[in-house]
Amino acid sequence: SLGGGSLHLEHARMYIRGVRNVMKHLGVLLGEIEVCETTHHLFGDGDLGKGARTDAGGYLLARVELLAKVKCGDVLGEVIGLGGELLDEIRAPKDGVVISMRSTPSVSAGDVVFSLTEEA
Repeated sequence: SLGGGSLHLEHARMYIRGVRNVMKHLGVLLGEIEVCETTHHLFGDGDLGKGARTDAGGYLLARVELLAKVKCGDVLGEVIGLGGELLDEIRAPKDGVVISMRSTPSVSAGDVVFSLTEEA
């Protein structure tokens, strides 16, 4: 999820398809349920509070996309100060897949800015 109140067109299409599928399942709408191809098999404990945190306040510049596969130590993003100076470099705490990331650029020290999980 990107969070921050943002929505991408493809995400909206998925939500609409999901609602229509539920309505078809309940008999409110006629038609076949639209099945989507599974693209990822992810697992983890669901605790997003264990993610990669920043040690500085400033503006987050993500260097990865959602669902990117990363290795422990890979740079996920940077926190930049008002003058453009590098304040923090956020690195992957483990191998995994980026499943959530902060979408609002303003961050504070201690904020979780990326969450990772394992791929099956």
